[in-house]
Amino acid sequence: MKSAAYSLALISSLAVTVASSAVPRQACPDIIVPTPAITADGTGVSGLELGNSTPVSAIGGGTAILTTSGYAGWNFGAGGLGTPWCPTSRWLNIGSSTHPWKPLTWSSTLSTTTWEAGYGVYLTAAATSAYPETSNFFACKPIKPSTSIGAPKVQWLVFLNTGGTLPTVTDDTLANANITTCVATKLFIGSGSIGSDW
Repeated sequence: MKSAAYSLALISSLAVTVASSAVPRQACPDIIVPTPAITADGTGVSGLELGNSTPVSAIGGGTAILTTSGYAGWNFGAGGLGTPWCPTSRWLNIGSSTHPWKPLTWSSTLSTTTWEAGYGVYLTAAATSAYPETSNFFACKPIKPSTSIGAPKVQWLVFLNTGGTLPTVTDDTLANANITTCVATKLFIGSGSIGSDW
């Protein structure tokens, strides 16, 4: 009996400690939302889905890639693009670069608030002081694919293309991209009704 009382007291104190030190969690409403993937429609990458080079990252980080089985279920709040819908743990952010192509990375922190996104439309980056509005992207095979836990076999690095042309030489932004394989693409956010094929 004494052991059971001790266990109960320990559990209660742990619950209080966890509750008082826990990070506030995103409140998720009890609704069902569409969970389509974001798919590419460029030559050579058509049908591939937006995913992460390190899908099992505890901090939500990694490089944006196109792969055979990517993320699904999106949060478009605050001008961001996050997954899963709720609670959101990964946000797609546009990196800085002096070149017209911008790296795309996943982070647990929402930094990019200029995505124009919704179900049934092409993913678009709104105009900023650094580049015009664009829905153009390109994908390149990596020189060295990610080998992190859970990394997919099919990987194409994906970049926002603010200049319209494909790169012809490697630079600091494209350090791991095999530029001879780069293809232009757009990224379509699927739509549908609950229970149908996306």
